[in-house]
Amino acid sequence: MSRTLVIGESLIDRVRRSGHVSVETPGGGPANVALGLGRLGMPVELLTWIAADENGRRIRAHLEESGVRIHPASFAAPATPIADASIGVDGHADYHFELGWAIPAIPLGDDVGLVHGGSIGAFMEPGASSLIEIAAAAKAGGRMFTLDPNVRPEMMGRQVDGLERFERLASLARVVKLSDQDAKWLYPGLRLSEVTEHLHALGVGLAVMTLGAHGSVLSSETGTVRSPAVPTVVVDTVGAGDTYMAALISGIAGYRGDPGLLEEKRLAAIGAFCSEAAAITVGRSGADLPRMVDIHAAVESSPLKAAPGHVPFH
Repeated sequence: MSRTLVIGESLIDRVRRSGHVSVETPGGGPANVALGLGRLGMPVELLTWIAADENGRRIRAHLEESGVRIHPASFAAPATPIADASIGVDGHADYHFELGWAIPAIPLGDDVGLVHGGSIGAFMEPGASSLIEIAAAAKAGGRMFTLDPNVRPEMMGRQVDGLERFERLASLARVVKLSDQDAKWLYPGLRLSEVTEHLHALGVGLAVMTLGAHGSVLSSETGTVRSPAVPTVVVDTVGAGDTYMAALISGIAGYRGDPGLLEEKRLAAIGAFCSEAAAITVGRSGADLPRMVDIHAAVESSPLKAAPGHVPFH
């Protein structure tokens, strides 16, 4: 099986509830995606930017325990990044970051079949330019690049600059996942369905829009389906989108074809799998992503069945 290379930030999440620090755990969007892939049984390596300090060692142990290999070029940061996450009464998390990002543009190994990138690592220099270089090399070499921008407006400066960076990466990607909030920040004048159409025009084969409690919409070049969210008691939303992304990559890898050609029946199956995975994470505290056995158990007991077909999408 080929290896997935995930590129992006790792950090320590310092979670605050009611103004008090309740827990400190390893996190970071791309690191969570790598963690999720490892727990789903996929060979995965993470190129990130951490230090050889106590927090860096905690992150390394946390990821390696789930089968993630960390690229040796990852350990050159002066200090391991920290994110303060404040959890509201509805479980929603707001973040404040203390981090840098300066990964090198590493060559891709022959065993790398898919490259995934996004989040802060897609927008913060100088590492963002390295991500673009690696993504371009992946596309030129016939390997798939997937993208999840996981937009953080407080980190991205002007919207026009963030949009330019995003579209440069999206034009290299075959798969892009956006949340509805990502889409509204990047494309404030477009309806969500128009954002999806625009992504296809950029060359994206599979465009996925997550809609929180309203589920998600998966759109390939041959069909569109809406996947309902799985009802669950929300503990917090930390890691929900990263779980969806890891499950999406896993589903695409299982298909072994061009994701732009996915038909509605298979889109529905992948969407249901991603929704089940995300529901497990939001029912847990922090970014505790599920293993394959957890998802299979949830699917067996779930009353929901994703139905393919055209769904109005605004």
